[in-house]
Amino acid sequence: MSWKLLIQYHRNRTSKVCWPKNVVRKCSLKADPYTWLLHQSPATSVLSIFKKYFSDQVICDIVKFTNDYKIDGKSLNPSLRKGEAKVLIGVLILFGVYQISDKKLGWPNGLHKLQGAPTPHLIEESGMSRHRFQDVLRFFRVSKEYPVFNVVDRNDTEQKRKYAYSRTVGKIEYIWHHVRKTSKLIYKPSSNVSVDEVMVRFGGRSAYTFLMRQKPDPRGYKVFALADSNGFISSFHLAAAGIKSNLEFPRQDYYDGCTSTAEGVIWLINDLLSKPSLRKRVFRVFMDNFFSSTKLFSYLRSQGIGACGTFRSNYYGRLDKEVDVRKLPVHSVVSRNEDGVLCTIWRDVNAVHIMTTIHEADEKCTMRKHLPSSALHGRGFIASGLRMLFTNEVTGRVSREKDITVPKWILEYNEYM
Repeated sequence: MSWKLLIQYHRNRTSKVCWPKNVVRKCSLKADPYTWLLHQSPATSVLSIFKKYFSDQVICDIVKFTNDYKIDGKSLNPSLRKGEAKVLIGVLILFGVYQISDKKLGWPNGLHKLQGAPTPHLIEESGMSRHRFQDVLRFFRVSKEYPVFNVVDRNDTEQKRKYAYSRTVGKIEYIWHHVRKTSKLIYKPSSNVSVDEVMVRFGGRSAYTFLMRQKPDPRGYKVFALADSNGFISSFHLAAAGIKSNLEFPRQDYYDGCTSTAEGVIWLINDLLSKPSLRKRVFRVFMDNFFSSTKLFSYLRSQGIGACGTFRSNYYGRLDKEVDVRKLPVHSVVSRNEDGVLCTIWRDVNAVHIMTTIHEADEKCTMRKHLPSSALHGRGFIASGLRMLFTNEVTGRVSREKDITVPKWILEYNEYM
């Protein structure tokens, strides 16, 4: 049995229907994942890209890690085979697509309750019973067993970092580095990249998870990721709660006052530039107010890296104290240079704070802005401000579209972030 377990169901289901060859069936990953999977071109299909990460050699290594793992001195019996490992990963992906929490639903009568899900006999035909699936899942490992580091001095930051690594990344070290290495190998990012936080959902017990209520997945592990404007992640590293350093390497101060957050940004950029074909390229990094600081931007500029990002109003308080933002005319700009970093406030309906090293204060462009339907009859402060902005000065009527002049860094931040 191979990865085709994922699409075997849909082949059987669609075999009774004759689709004209000249008709392109419109489907989406969310609406019908199996039809979407079938109609990808062979070179760029999800299956072919997935095999770049999980090649036969990687599957063999995972089988070895699983068979070598022992619980209370006992190992998996009978040993895991390569075909079973593929079936296991395929079933896990299947459950992830349909968001099944109880994995017993797959055996024998559970999946028929889900609309469009594979019939149970397809999983039974793969040769893996429910009990075998649970046994293999208990011993399943994607990395060799990593020894737990014992902390002698709780005040020692380096010991705490090594212990946290052994409890988090150490458990998936092999596949963690393999995915990152493969991502750098097969994808060439554009010149405009962004750094942001990614939450990996986890509801178990761990001292290194975060709770961020504004995220779609509020609880889990936090990962700092570097992606380009197309949305593909090329590099990442884990940020553990309570550990103010990169888990994979000892703390390194790139400049005076370098924080752990700034260290993570610099590490991601250095990891990107470690690829020989990218060392001579000029990159521009965009980030939000969680990462932005004038010291970080000055350091990146000294390394030949441009940066642009929002910042909190209370971070660079002198600019806000000098100017009353509420009294500024709409679409006006107030700027100030600090250590080679241009810190600006653009007055829209609300104040937008952005610092940049790749733009000038007088760079502007024109864009067409649309009035949201919710603001046309809304009663809030933002809705009334938008209506005033879209009111024609001659006729006094509110128009739905208007050409406005905005700073160039506003457009580029919205496009590349």
